[in-house]
Amino acid sequence: MIFKSPSDRDSILDWHRQGLIKDADLHLALKEADSLPSPKQWHEFITQLLLWLGLISLGASLIFFLAFNWQEMSKLSKFTFVQIGIITTTIFYFFKRNDPIKAVAIASLISLQIGALLALSGQTYQTGADPWQLFAIWSLFILPFAIVHGSSTLWLFFSATLSLSISLYFSRFRGIFDFLIDDDLTMVLLLSINGTLALFLNAGYYLKQFWSQNQIAVQILIVFCGFIASWLAIWGIFDFEDKALYLVIYSLLIGFLFYWFYHKDLNLMILAGISVSLVVVSTAFLINTMADAFDGGAFLFISLYIIFCSSMAGIWLRNLHSELKKERADDSAN
Repeated sequence: MIFKSPSDRDSILDWHRQGLIKDADLHLALKEADSLPSPKQWHEFITQLLLWLGLISLGASLIFFLAFNWQEMSKLSKFTFVQIGIITTTIFYFFKRNDPIKAVAIASLISLQIGALLALSGQTYQTGADPWQLFAIWSLFILPFAIVHGSSTLWLFFSATLSLSISLYFSRFRGIFDFLIDDDLTMVLLLSINGTLALFLNAGYYLKQFWSQNQIAVQILIVFCGFIASWLAIWGIFDFEDKALYLVIYSLLIGFLFYWFYHKDLNLMILAGISVSLVVVSTAFLINTMADAFDGGAFLFISLYIIFCSSMAGIWLRNLHSELKKERADDSAN
């Protein structure tokens, strides 16, 4: 019998854990089921790993070289060095543009080099007095690469630089507009922008658009948004009079995510994140409710509550995983 799907490997491992397959026969069973990586797959994996490690090391070496020789190099030498690196990398990108994996890796290196050039310009001409400008411009340079390749790596790179730019911007101008800008306003804006980006990429993936090739970036962005929403919900619990709206935002977001990723598109990673968030926020609610009688008994009750909720969530997720494996096995058999 020849198996071809990942569920077959899971089935064999389950049989091994149940004692139906001996340790000595496990490797042979996986081999017969065609569930072991082939030499070609190993070669592709190692090639991609070395490619990314090499390009990241190359980009980092450029930055460290400039930093180490900052005093010895003239302004012209610094700019020449960085620009030659960008031009050379762009030429390689042009020749490898039809190879998706290499093109994305080289585009990431170009994006890193552009960041180094912007930082160099800021340090040389003091245009970087406001660091948020550097990251804002940097994110604009990354955006075309992310759209063209639809790579999760580039989209996350774009999200990170844009989010950092927004955080630095509000941090810079809070002193001037302190009566308008709060710390939580920054978090609400980050939640809105990254949530919108996640929706955009998720829609593109299901519509099979070129600018969204997979859901890795979507999942990471949703986890990030869930972290921010949980933080805001806790803020709303302990400052209910002024921040009650954050609890409404949190409830709507969690409700939407649960509906979509449980009923429409089952995703265990997102559901696990929702479970953790609900446990944390509900625990914060208990702590705030019992604040006036916070003694040893309250600590014990909260500890038992956390253990109980975590256990129930783990059992629920494990059952979902078993059902998902069963469905995949049935689909493979059909």
